[in-house]
Parts: sequence; C-alpha cells; structure tokens
Amino acid sequence: MRLTIKNLTKIIDDNIILNAINYTFESGKTYGLSGEKGSGKSVFFRCISGEEPFNKGHIRLENNDKERKIGYSNVGCVFNDSLIPDLLTGKDFIRFYLMNHGREYDNDTILKYMAKVNMEEAKATQHIGTYSAAGKNLLQLLCVYITKPYLALIEEPENGYDEEEFECFYNIIEELKEESIVIVSSAKEGMIENISDEIIVIKDGELINADVDLVTLSMED
Repeated sequence: MRLTIKNLTKIIDDNIILNAINYTFESGKTYGLSGEKGSGKSVFFRCISGEEPFNKGHIRLENNDKERKIGYSNVGCVFNDSLIPDLLTGKDFIRFYLMNHGREYDNDTILKYMAKVNMEEAKATQHIGTYSAAGKNLLQLLCVYITKPYLALIEEPENGYDEEEFECFYNIIEELKEESIVIVSSAKEGMIENISDEIIVIKDGELINADVDLVTLSMED
C-alpha cells in the first residue's frame, strides 16, 4: 500500500507552510517526521488526514493497483489535542468504540485489547480522568490499532512515557505498520530515531529524507 503526495501546498495568511511537497509513503515502515515546533508537522497531518483543506496538490492511496482519494474513514489519528471523555472508564470507552465500529465487545475481548497497553481490569475500570497523559495517548493508539486504518498518524508521542509504556507504544506501532502506513511526528530526535525505519525532516515547508540528506552532505565533504 502506498500514500502518494504530489505538490501539496498550504498557505496561511500569505505564509507558505507546505511548499509543493512530493513524497511517497509505504506500509511496512514506520516513518518518523521530525522538525522544530512550528515547522508545519501538525498542518501536514491535518491536510493529509482530511481535517484541513490545502491550496494545491494531489493525495492518493494506492492499494492492489487501485488508486483512490484518501477519506477520513481511511485515517486513524492520535493527536495531542484529541478529547477523550474523562468521566468514562477506559473499559467503557473501548466498549463503545468497538460497538461503534461493528466489532465484538464482550468482556474478554475488551480486556484482551486493554492488555495491549498493559491495563489490567483494575486500571481499565478507573475513570479516564485519572490516567496520565501517556495513558490517554496509549488509549487513543489502541483505538487506531483496533481498526487498523490505511493511514495511521501519531503526533508528538512523548507525553511522559515510562519504559513500560514506551514498550507498549513501540510494539503496537510495529504491528500496525504491517497493514497500515504509519507516520509519527516529534520534535525530539531521540524518540524518532528509536522507532523509525525512515526519518524525514520538515524544514522551510519541504520534506527532506534525512538519510538521503546525510549521504549528500558526506559526498560534499
């Protein structure tokens, strides 16, 4: 499966945020999108997910030699500003999510999914408002894992993960990429390097393949 982006351009108040971006993403890899805060990572995600219009460009999904426009139903997002209902328990939230997506939602199935993010029943029956930022982030990621969309977009996943939580995050990403195109953004290079098969940098509105850029620089030296 491929996500092909051609000439993607986004202009806000006469400022070019995304400058005729061309890139192809494939399933089977985790792509790390690096860049300073304000470089356009979130705008890029919102444009390719369909949450925000763009001025020019072409975004297509290619699967089994068939090409289609990307739709919101094809995308799973983990955004920092996503709202999760604090008054629900984690278990109830996943139950409703499974119901809404036509999946089995018996108790054993729910607990099996909660175990993917190391939440035993005692934790799963607590209100989401008691969860850490990392716990809420993992709950969103679990929803993406359940539906396995064509495209998974994960924004800035460094909200205080401890070692165990990071291992959960990494394992889910590794499973997701076998069926989905996975792009993870972060301003912290260490996080990106630990999880990515291919690193791209957004700078001056353009996407640069970090590996290719390093090769070019070494040749110039």
